[in-house]
Amino acid sequence: MGTLASTLITRCLDNLAKSSVGTTRSGITNTTIGITWLNNAMLALARKHDFKELSKTYTGATVASQKTYSQPDNTKILYNVRIQDGTNSRKLIPVQQKHLDKIVPYPEGETTGIPTWYSEFGQSFDVLPIPDAVYTMYVRVQLWPTTVALTTSTITYDSDKDDIIVAYMTKEAFQHFQMYEDAKIWNDDFKLKLKDAILTDDAQPDWDPVARGFDSARATPYVGSPWNSPFVWRLV
Repeated sequence: MGTLASTLITRCLDNLAKSSVGTTRSGITNTTIGITWLNNAMLALARKHDFKELSKTYTGATVASQKTYSQPDNTKILYNVRIQDGTNSRKLIPVQQKHLDKIVPYPEGETTGIPTWYSEFGQSFDVLPIPDAVYTMYVRVQLWPTTVALTTSTITYDSDKDDIIVAYMTKEAFQHFQMYEDAKIWNDDFKLKLKDAILTDDAQPDWDPVARGFDSARATPYVGSPWNSPFVWRLV
């Protein structure tokens, strides 16, 4: 559960209280610019690591004869796309847009069917073949944090990130008042807290890695010539 923006801003201003007479311990002043510091802090976290609370799976559907689909709002990374047809499902194969444009310059002229490939471009993605019917579509993404506009808003991150966010906000605040020594202290504090949070977020206690040697005799051939076409990466 995320924390109220006003709570984090007040904590930041309490840290900043020594910087000027105009900054009160109650956090009444500077709250407007505090929203900017808060948004900058959340953006900094998102740039450094893909925290789990911003990993989402969206369910949608294809439309017959429609090639292009919008990514969910605030998408940072498109992880994968899956298509389900009744009890059958498949993970679509990613293809770079530049290869798609070269190999299939006019997808609308190709035969429709159950999509096998997808190609991301901007804030949308194309699926090929172009669907011939309605299929359930699952899209896994990593989101950017939602921008806060009001102090009464609840932030995207869970409360276990509060100390990291407040540390970054305090760093931003001291930089704002050109108190660079204090800003450096809080920036170092932010980095240490962030490092610990990333280690915790990346923990996978149920993962038991097994090393496997390379065996060319067991290699499975590709269909077609993958060096000529983006659509032949599927193994036999």
